[in-house]
Amino acid sequence: MNNTTPLSKSVGEDLFTLSEIQEKITMAMHYLVTEGKEVKKNVAVNTHFEYVKLSIELLTKVNESHGVNDQFEQLLESLLEKTTACSFLTPFMSVIRKNNKLWCAAIEKENKLLVESIMKLKEKISLRNALVPIGPTPPLPTPPLLRAPSTSQHNVQGTSQQMGVMPPPRLRNMPSEENPTEKINNLRTAAESHIQRGVQLWENDKENRQPKENENRKDGQGPSVSEQPEEEDVEQPGPSNRRQVPRPLPSRSRKPSTREEFYRILAETQATKQFINVFAANEKTMGSNGKCTLYVVIESGHDFAKIKDPLSRIHLIRNIEGLGLKVPCINMDNVRDFMGDLTAKRTLINSVNQNTVQMSFQKFLDLIALKSNKTGIYNCLSFEFSKSQNGSRLTENFEFPFIVRQKSLVFQLEKALQSEKVSLESKMEEDTLTEEEKQAVENRLLKIGMMVERLPRHEKYLIISMANSLTDVHVDFSASSVFYHVLQGQKVFYVAPPTTENIAIYEDFQLNYGEKRENKKWIGQELQQHWERIQINPGETAIIPAGYIHFVFTPMDSIVIGGNFLVEEFAEIQFKFTRMEERCVQLKTTDQSNLYESFWNLIYSYAENVLLQKIMVANENESSDESLQQTAELFVKEMEESQKAADWYTDEEKKTIIENLKNAISYSNPRATTSNNIPHASMKRDQERNAFPENDEGSSSNLAAPPPKRRAAVKSGLSS
Repeated sequence: MNNTTPLSKSVGEDLFTLSEIQEKITMAMHYLVTEGKEVKKNVAVNTHFEYVKLSIELLTKVNESHGVNDQFEQLLESLLEKTTACSFLTPFMSVIRKNNKLWCAAIEKENKLLVESIMKLKEKISLRNALVPIGPTPPLPTPPLLRAPSTSQHNVQGTSQQMGVMPPPRLRNMPSEENPTEKINNLRTAAESHIQRGVQLWENDKENRQPKENENRKDGQGPSVSEQPEEEDVEQPGPSNRRQVPRPLPSRSRKPSTREEFYRILAETQATKQFINVFAANEKTMGSNGKCTLYVVIESGHDFAKIKDPLSRIHLIRNIEGLGLKVPCINMDNVRDFMGDLTAKRTLINSVNQNTVQMSFQKFLDLIALKSNKTGIYNCLSFEFSKSQNGSRLTENFEFPFIVRQKSLVFQLEKALQSEKVSLESKMEEDTLTEEEKQAVENRLLKIGMMVERLPRHEKYLIISMANSLTDVHVDFSASSVFYHVLQGQKVFYVAPPTTENIAIYEDFQLNYGEKRENKKWIGQELQQHWERIQINPGETAIIPAGYIHFVFTPMDSIVIGGNFLVEEFAEIQFKFTRMEERCVQLKTTDQSNLYESFWNLIYSYAENVLLQKIMVANENESSDESLQQTAELFVKEMEESQKAADWYTDEEKKTIIENLKNAISYSNPRATTSNNIPHASMKRDQERNAFPENDEGSSSNLAAPPPKRRAAVKSGLSS
């Protein structure tokens, strides 16, 4: 039977409040860093709070089945006695405080709140007054990282054996049991066994039982809740949300009836579990505008290769045959075999609050395997394995799509530098070189080696995502283009075209991020009429050109291989977004680590070693390429405004590169352009390059072929 008296209802609400407090403690315990003998103490403390969780569940069952009776009061008295004593907690906190400052303070604060709330609940029951609140007086602040979950979630999840990792079950509104007495007895037995196990573990560990009171403390005082922990295993405002803005708890869940209401609820519940729940439940029917104008479905890579302008819009390729893409066979069962050191910590995003957390792959994959009662919904987006020893097996079984090899600035630059390196090494073997010339060649070889080694690498990402992960609205750094291949699971992209109007909305949102969040504004709501839904299934590949505004939902646990690449034809929008992102860094609405690494170094080196040589070839062949000339003019304009941004070159070298590019552009008569009057930029860099004739065969052999004519992609807004 279900008891429905006012007191019983009020007590049920209070018990749910206790479960929320216990959940916060469990979350904090999960992030503690312990080693050696501290681990056993950690297990004992975890066992204590598991007993608390089971006791709250037991009290809830008794209240729902029999109301507030003598049995309930005895159980509550026992819980109060255990939580008040909590003999394990104080010495344990003292020992581990040094590496867990924030979490220790949070656990102590929440445990104090737990004891006070239980005492208030006992007082309410003794007075038989349903109106007596159990909240603390005065209220204690809750750390932003331990915000209470939405009160709309009350369903039981997981099992009691999964202690110390999962939050407690949602207990309110539980379905009634056929035999509540049997259930209560089972819970009581489980609670008693847990607390006995904790005592035994604690008694077995005699050493360091009584640490000094002031050990690992500064001036005899514990850290404040606002202190940041020294250990990195803690959530922080992350790349997708920049500054964390305090937000009220979401209202009770409600099912939206219209698309406008759907996006309004999402805007009101940003950075909460309710946002994820509402989106996951309604995105298929209410997320998109129902159009399919921004992308084209292609059956195979062979068909994609026939497209004249493959970056004119988004292409979804069903079969990678003919695409040039080679990927390893990875799934959730064997992914550990490809990761190398599983203890290495990586930056993950918790989709619930859009904060970042440092976590090892081992713990991350273990959480994915749990399938229920997870501490967060984590998304690994930052594992770039180009240079990582951990990703060596991934690299061996991977090849880029042809379009990336052909158009990527990094690929073209690396090819030009490697070609010049081979040519110079051949020169070193010649007997005709003077000592001065040999020294010049050696210097240039060192410079080439440095640039190749420091080339930015954003082309090889392994992305692992939990079910219901969601990345917030964004444009990939520097408006880079993307290839995206789903190995397992499923990804759903919501995309909006990079029109002038949409980019203006996006820029305003990025530059005024904190104010927008405080006013409960979400760019997803502002662009709701533009979102088109693209579902990417296992084995499918998406090629997404520069500048598309998008966010990504993961309906099921997924693994993806993808990468970002810059191309000449989108130079204008790439420069525009790079400068916007740099302003965001100055305004502290994003972090420097979220920018395209060494962007300006890449631009100067590409201008010197690739773009200039393309123009020289066009001039020598007496051919005219308007698109190439416009690109070169744009490079000159942008580089003149960012000469201090690149550190691969001295100021004099950067001025020389710009001057050489200007000279090459200014030659309107191709017959007047020769290698004698427009030298390669590298020949005007230092005296080492003056040692070689400008028309040397070695230099001409390194020239890249001129690109085909391209349409002005940015001017058209890619809105087709």
